[in-house]
Amino acid sequence: MFTFLSLSLTLSPCCSAPGVEFVDNHRATLIQRVNPVDPIADELLSEKMIHQESYNRVHAATTPQDKMRELYKVLDSGGTTVKNKFYSILQKNYRPLVEDLASSPECQQAPGSQTHDTGYLQTLKDKHKEALKRKFEVVSEGIAKPGEQTLLDDIFTHMWISEGSCVEVNHEHEVRQVETVSKTKKSEIRSINCSDIFKPLPGQTRPIRTVMMKGVAGIGKTFSVQKFILDWATGKNNQDFDFIFFLPFRELNLIKSEMSLRELVLCFCPEIKSSDNVLDGHKVQFILDGLDESKYPLNFKTNQRWSDVKKQASVDVLLTNLIKRNFPVN
Repeated sequence: MFTFLSLSLTLSPCCSAPGVEFVDNHRATLIQRVNPVDPIADELLSEKMIHQESYNRVHAATTPQDKMRELYKVLDSGGTTVKNKFYSILQKNYRPLVEDLASSPECQQAPGSQTHDTGYLQTLKDKHKEALKRKFEVVSEGIAKPGEQTLLDDIFTHMWISEGSCVEVNHEHEVRQVETVSKTKKSEIRSINCSDIFKPLPGQTRPIRTVMMKGVAGIGKTFSVQKFILDWATGKNNQDFDFIFFLPFRELNLIKSEMSLRELVLCFCPEIKSSDNVLDGHKVQFILDGLDESKYPLNFKTNQRWSDVKKQASVDVLLTNLIKRNFPVN
């Protein structure tokens, strides 16, 4: 039995970001003029906004400018939350500098800046789509001659997907309690196109947010997932999602360290690393491929509740909270 779980959700912005643009726009000036820097690093550390290792690098730098350069590395990796905190510290301890920079002409919002932000996000989206296209448009698995490759579109045959679940249930993994949901009630068998799996059921208007596909090995579930992603990446279908994130358990199982949901996404989608707000307010789809291969307990009853996309936790905790939709959504 091989399964994948697909979740559609719109993540809410973690917090407002009034200072992020200020911190980014005045990087060069702040690096030159902020002094002393150590008290800022002290406060960020005490608020658990930065790690001890990052703090040590800032503290070890010899000049205020070098300290600020190290601090900006931390700000860039920490994202919106840390930059907002840095901005609030500047307002409290360096108010004349903040007011001086805020009144400068270059700080005034230029016409069309929102258009610029939208264009920048679209550029990231295009890069992400191109990366997924390269990854999924060519396949070698199942090809008759070893070493040969072919286009997925050339060999793909739509799989007959039925709504509901059969009585035979896979009990090999406890997760998998999700698989027993319909054990007591068999749904009427109905053929569903893979691109329609998130559309409302007949007679209903509420969209489907979570889908689990299962079936015997080799039936074509992986190719169906790849086709779903490829159609989104090429613009053929599934365009109601802003981003699709493919997280295979075969690779998730190898992660030992704690990380945030944002960091987890960047591990698999490095092409979007230059943006802090890809997860903020956008409709995203997470595809967890190979659920039955998970080496994580995925204990939905005892795992800690987690809702901060930028706060680190174990991958096990992140996944259970993602599946339970505990991260803030619109």
